[in-house]
Amino acid sequence: MRVFKQKNIISLVTGLIEMAMVVHGISIYSTLEYKMRQEDYFDDQTEDQQAVTYSRIYTLALVYNCVYKILTGILQDSLGIWISRTLVQIQMVVGLIILIISDPNSDYLVFYGIPLYYGVAISLITSFNTIIYSDPDHKAIWSSLIGSVISLGQQFYLWYRTLDNTNIFWWMLMAFQVPIFIRTFTLLPKSNVLSNGLGWKTRYDPIPIFRKDKSDEQTKSNGTGKNENYLISLKKILNPTILIIGGFNILIEMRIATFGDEFQSWLHWATYEDEAEITKWTDIYVYSGLISIFTNFLAGWALDRFIQIIYKKSRLNKKYSSILGCCVICVICSILAFCMSFCLTFRTTGINLW
Repeated sequence: MRVFKQKNIISLVTGLIEMAMVVHGISIYSTLEYKMRQEDYFDDQTEDQQAVTYSRIYTLALVYNCVYKILTGILQDSLGIWISRTLVQIQMVVGLIILIISDPNSDYLVFYGIPLYYGVAISLITSFNTIIYSDPDHKAIWSSLIGSVISLGQQFYLWYRTLDNTNIFWWMLMAFQVPIFIRTFTLLPKSNVLSNGLGWKTRYDPIPIFRKDKSDEQTKSNGTGKNENYLISLKKILNPTILIIGGFNILIEMRIATFGDEFQSWLHWATYEDEAEITKWTDIYVYSGLISIFTNFLAGWALDRFIQIIYKKSRLNKKYSSILGCCVICVICSILAFCMSFCLTFRTTGINLW
């Protein structure tokens, strides 16, 4: 039992390292765009045309990211972790190969390379979320650390921005694929459950989609059909709490996506095309991600504490205490986001970014 627990912790720790190495999110697109502009990608276009082109690349990556996150969940539930992660890695490797061979003379390749790599890399989080349940007493902490390690990995792009030959960076990410591939088969279960342990010993576990579900006999005995079970599951998903919080998260994602999409074009406008200022604020944008290493962890802890205070001080049960706590946090986040957007409407160099 002790060995099993130690392997769980190793799997969780290496999962965080894995995300720091390759799961950098689409928010770093502004740095990719900065470097492509510096290397004269799409130099036959006007500034306005370039803005549209870079926006389209970002949109492709974002759409592919949103679609594949859903697809990864379906694949993992249906075919298990090993198969779903392998499919993700194949696409990441293909994307990196395309980015390695792309240059200003073949700039159209980035339309394929960036969505393939950055669009699917974040799907690796899905398998990590599964193994979080191997340490049920610290689920919130492990979950909050995801954002922290991704922010840490984003600091690679400060180095990437200074490279004369960016292929060095892409080859580094390619080398990181090796330990990730090994980890899939040595520290993760083949299926989507943890009951049979982790690693290569689970290779004989049945793939979920081909496994006879025990609930079939149960549904026959109690008279509940599959269609009724699906309706029950759908009702749980479409409950008011999930719809409200889910809707808020969708709006937040859209806002973040819009900011990342327009950041470089906005910088050119806000700094009056001052290249030194553009370089400085591009770096500051990446550096600011370091703050979230601490704030992600702190936010998870603070929300838990806030909900506990509401529960103890009010007559609400735990469910409604959680709903109220989340709503208060959402209002605070919305006010801060509004203030930030308002500040960005001013063109005064530098001060608007603060």
